[in-house]
Amino acid sequence: MTIPCRFLLVALVLLPCAGAQPSGTNSGAVPQSDQTATSSQPPAIAFSAPEGLLHIDIVVANPAGSPVTGLPAADFSLLDNGQPAKIVSFHAYSVAFPPHPPVDITLLLDTFQVPRELETIEHEQLEDFLRQNGGQLPQPISLLILNDSGLWQAGPPSLDGNILADAIAHNRVTRWGRGAWVSGTNQSSIAANRGTIDAFSTAQPPPLDALQALGAFAAAERREPGRKLLLWFGPGWGVASGNSPNVPTDSQQQKQTLFDHIAWFSTLLRLARVSLCSVSPMYAHRAPSGQVESPPPPPDFASLALHPAASPLDATTLALNRQVLAIESGGSAPNPASGDPVSQLNDCVRAPSAFYTLTFNPAPAEHVDEVHDLKVNLRAPELTARTTTGYYDQPYYTDVTNPAIRPVTVDQLDQLLRNEQSTPDADLAHQLSTVELTERADTAQIASWTAQLRGKKSREALVALADASAFLDLPPAEILPDPLPDRNAQLQMISLADAYLNQTIPHLPNFFAQRTSVEYDETPQFDHGDGHFTAAEPLHLVDTSKTTVLYRNGAEVESKQSRREKSSHWQFVYGTFGPVLRAVKGVLADPAALTWSRWEKDAAGGRRAVFRYVVPASASEFRTGGCCLPDGEGNGGFTTMPGYHGEIAIDPASGAILRVETQADLEGFVPIDRSEVMVSYGPVTIGEKTYICPLRSVSIWRARSVTAHWEWNQGFRDWGPWATKLIEFRFDDYHIFRANVRILPAVNPEPDQ
Repeated sequence: MTIPCRFLLVALVLLPCAGAQPSGTNSGAVPQSDQTATSSQPPAIAFSAPEGLLHIDIVVANPAGSPVTGLPAADFSLLDNGQPAKIVSFHAYSVAFPPHPPVDITLLLDTFQVPRELETIEHEQLEDFLRQNGGQLPQPISLLILNDSGLWQAGPPSLDGNILADAIAHNRVTRWGRGAWVSGTNQSSIAANRGTIDAFSTAQPPPLDALQALGAFAAAERREPGRKLLLWFGPGWGVASGNSPNVPTDSQQQKQTLFDHIAWFSTLLRLARVSLCSVSPMYAHRAPSGQVESPPPPPDFASLALHPAASPLDATTLALNRQVLAIESGGSAPNPASGDPVSQLNDCVRAPSAFYTLTFNPAPAEHVDEVHDLKVNLRAPELTARTTTGYYDQPYYTDVTNPAIRPVTVDQLDQLLRNEQSTPDADLAHQLSTVELTERADTAQIASWTAQLRGKKSREALVALADASAFLDLPPAEILPDPLPDRNAQLQMISLADAYLNQTIPHLPNFFAQRTSVEYDETPQFDHGDGHFTAAEPLHLVDTSKTTVLYRNGAEVESKQSRREKSSHWQFVYGTFGPVLRAVKGVLADPAALTWSRWEKDAAGGRRAVFRYVVPASASEFRTGGCCLPDGEGNGGFTTMPGYHGEIAIDPASGAILRVETQADLEGFVPIDRSEVMVSYGPVTIGEKTYICPLRSVSIWRARSVTAHWEWNQGFRDWGPWATKLIEFRFDDYHIFRANVRILPAVNPEPDQ
């Protein structure tokens, strides 16, 4: 079962100059210079090279089976369903360049429902492995024991195999404490099956206890970083542990449940980065007649793993076989007849740190749990690559355009509103939710439209539609064909703007303004995979609040927040009022970073000069982030400071900043693909003078949500559908921050009567 767990509520900031203080839960930003404001934020994750959404670990071996290291990315190619897939990132690990954290190795002794005679054989063979070489293990190994009473652990990871062997011999174990798993098998049936080897060979397939134990282990490992190697040493029978027959599934519901289990395990092992190595003990098989004979030939596990179930119709319990899961996870399942267990376990742990990791983005999926085959090819044909054999793709892994949305220009939207003036409010709001502007609607145009609409729902839908266009180009009619100014004229305008920021802004009077915050969300359609859907909602109003902000000494320094805003833990955008201009100072200080863009019409009938700029990540003053990553417990937040680009509109006569637009460069950043802020400025009368002050700002984020996948009371988290959040700020009711004092003439008080 897949549950939409939470959507990312992200933070956006343009950092102000040093010394500026934050305004609390303002929608978006926290200045870098303020440490107390960031103390409650989640730790930052590095924003370096781009990453793909999916990543796989690869072990390369030569014909002798020895690991091969030192191969470059050019030696690898990836096929997704037979089609070339772009490798987004690539890492090579070896003894010289070990992974961090190191590969975690766990050895699991499976004696679940095993007769005591065979359990003794398992113990002896596993102790032989642990005590070889004087008990010196290649790296620390954790020991788990699965038996009829549950899952147990033998102390911390150890390099001393003798300690682990003694734990097996003397049953020095404690209850495994990393997950919730308890055997669900009836104890009387266990006792009946433990009596003889004959009962072991003829018993019916057991419940899915062993498979549930694997799920509990992998779900716990999902919360830990790094690659893991699980050595499962067991008898090789049962649904989870070996050569089980194909248990029939009669009803459609049974087939769907089985298919859900298969997709769940495949996704869990891939996300947890667990490579399963399945090794069976060496002992004879006793037939019902009592004669000892060789074990029956195993099914073609490799074929089953390379061609997993594509739908409930072809789902079989063999897909949940331990050997199948081992091959599917990029591990191995050696044939019991091909060598003794000790040598097979040695092969599993040979050079665990010698592997490669690559990331890629999945192809768009047409439906939930769409199965994809994966194949890694190597330039050298004599080498072999062992990796994840496939994955279950999801439609929401890829951010695609909604085909039901119709693009319109500003003129076309204007005509639509004129034609639909008599349309009922709810119907017009629905029409507006099905269109998308291809051009920017300016503040004056939005005000004109909203004045025409009488219905509340249609006004809300219109503002959401118009705000979403804030980062598009203006209609061609708004672009002036005036001649391009020469470089000297451009530098003069840049110099005026720099002087405006350094001389005019710091001398503005201290004043209050009312800030109206309007928040919109887009809720995507979510397919739960069981025939249930959560319907999609376009950008729609979710909250409105008002706050008084104080602008003092050229910066927004405090605000009188409403109770509702104070309870909004992760919805803050700081810097849209005054400090955003200080972030522009760094751009204006380097005229080479500015390039001419165009002349635009001004609302007052004049013109404004528009320059483009680009700031690399190394000089970034832009922070963005979110509340949650699917890793760990699913509640770890993140922040990052990417490079960004945008536009600055300048009054060519005075140098006043009239509009600032900033867009983060987030290509290859998995959690977010859009984080943008725009602030427009205009004349405001305060007292008896006119100043250029913020009038409106728009902040937009588009990020992935986090979903939880549950089976058998075990869950793990993965990326979910994309969602958009938009917050508009409107500033008005400006007034001077000052006190009036009147001095009265001296008076003689009347004497007391």
